[in-house]
Amino acid sequence: MATDVPAVRESLAESGLPPLLTALVGGQFVSPGAGEVIDVEDPATGSLVARFEETPAGVVDTAVEHAHRAWPLWS
Repeated sequence: MATDVPAVRESLAESGLPPLLTALVGGQFVSPGAGEVIDVEDPATGSLVARFEETPAGVVDTAVEHAHRAWPLWS
């Protein structure tokens, strides 16, 4: 399936999200590095919904630590 990259960029820009979704750690978007870029498609239409960068385990661990610290503020 061909990706209409300009349309995806425009759609993401209008949504307020970065063109390539990255990890949200401690309230900040962080680029985990040279991970694979993964397309997320709408299963009903096959259209591209978003693109995100694969996040290594160490960055996920850090995000989980931040979430555990933030939980008491939300519970």
